[in-house]
Amino acid sequence: MDSARCIQIRTGSRLHFGLLRTGPPFGGLGMMIHDPATILQFSRSETLIVDPAIASRANPILARLREHRASQKPLGLEIRLLRTSLSHCGFGSGTQLSLAIAEGAATLLGIRLSKETLALEVAGRGKRSAIGVHGYFHGGLLFETPTGSHSEDTPPSPADTEALPSLNLLEERCTLPADWRVALVLPRPLPSRMSGDREAKQFEQLSETPAHRVDLLSRLVREDVLPAVETADFDRFSHAISAYNHASGMLYESVQGGPYNGEAVSGLVQRLRGLGAVGVGQTSWGPCVFAWCPTAQDAEFLRRKLHGAPVQVIVTTPLDRGRTLTDV
Repeated sequence: MDSARCIQIRTGSRLHFGLLRTGPPFGGLGMMIHDPATILQFSRSETLIVDPAIASRANPILARLREHRASQKPLGLEIRLLRTSLSHCGFGSGTQLSLAIAEGAATLLGIRLSKETLALEVAGRGKRSAIGVHGYFHGGLLFETPTGSHSEDTPPSPADTEALPSLNLLEERCTLPADWRVALVLPRPLPSRMSGDREAKQFEQLSETPAHRVDLLSRLVREDVLPAVETADFDRFSHAISAYNHASGMLYESVQGGPYNGEAVSGLVQRLRGLGAVGVGQTSWGPCVFAWCPTAQDAEFLRRKLHGAPVQVIVTTPLDRGRTLTDV
């Protein structure tokens, strides 16, 4: 790949079902989905040319990348954004975009870095939750636990986690049944969204999570979510995901006003449940709400039920692999 003249990176989006704790080390449960996708193209160039749509994010990443480059010559690189997902909607778009910028530039310039260095030092991601980082590299359903929390009986997943030793440990990575679908529902217009300094201030206001609540969330994952995936039990999985999402959301009740972030998201969750949707919850801070469907036909049926409502609906599939790098 180092000799490639032009490459594309495609990565999906991250759904976050909730953290285990309100403070570090956080841990949590999430997964990767095919869409919305982020696609970047990297070409060799005489000078550095960065798509204006991502320049404010890319330039600091490229500056940090220069520190790992032996040559002091200017970066001869052109970066074009071909597609990306909505920001601050619960898709983890910032992490996927940042990692793609860092890895694509490093690959084309022949700069060899570990995944840990690429994620933490260059892209500057994974410092709170590493679900999106693990998802970028591996895909699948991901359960991360705080660093150092593993016993000898529960070692990290063998899915290349040794490459990310300073991140939360990936205790489990598994693949969901290919027939399952997830409907992503966004209220229109979009309500105020959480990010940056506002998000940091929200975390500062939160109380420390009691050990029994961390244990409850961990048991929901280990005793219900993961066994349901292993046996392809959709009903059990959808119930467990809703229960986990609600319980995790209640850790943030003091800043959200409940298990979900604000009236628009709470109302959308109730509307979907009223329509018979299952496995319903909020990804990250929202405002995207997800609902699980056992087949593509069920997902389309739910979409039709929402026709005429002030929402945007995206039906997508679980992404069971990491990002793809392609010569073009």
